[in-house]
Amino acid sequence: MTYRTRPAVRRSLAVLSCTALALLSGCAGDTAFPSLAPRPIETIARQPERTETAPAPAADPALDARVAALEADLRSAVSDWSAAAAITRGAVGRARGAAVGSNAWIAAQQQVSRLEVIRERTATTTEALDRLRVAQAESARPADTARLDRALAAAVAQGKAQDATFTTLSTALPGA
Repeated sequence: MTYRTRPAVRRSLAVLSCTALALLSGCAGDTAFPSLAPRPIETIARQPERTETAPAPAADPALDARVAALEADLRSAVSDWSAAAAITRGAVGRARGAAVGSNAWIAAQQQVSRLEVIRERTATTTEALDRLRVAQAESARPADTARLDRALAAAVAQGKAQDATFTTLSTALPGA
């Protein structure tokens, strides 16, 4: 027995096949493959970036004068600190065995207070140098800050050394 299809089914299969071929032919498009050559945007991306160089810092006589004055203040505070620290060490040494409130203890406390005043001078100078550095960093016209940076570093180091000495001397007193 042979299998026969009906003419309507054959006709609908033919229409369906033609429709599918027509729809699929739109997907074929151009048969050329895309180029692997660099695109224009890729050549632009490979060019080195243009960097703007900052203007060279210029000498600023007003800044140099202000830094010189603050360096002189720092030297004065360091000199005063050295003299006062020696006196305070002696006073604290004499007060070690003394009772709280005795004359030796009171003299040592007064010397420690004098040291604190000198330490505040160093801190004030350091703060002024730091404010100058911040102002220069925010300035539209940057100046040469090498001297300012050295002075600030010296002031910070001196402040740390004074803090350590002050803490040692003030905690050595009984009742402090």
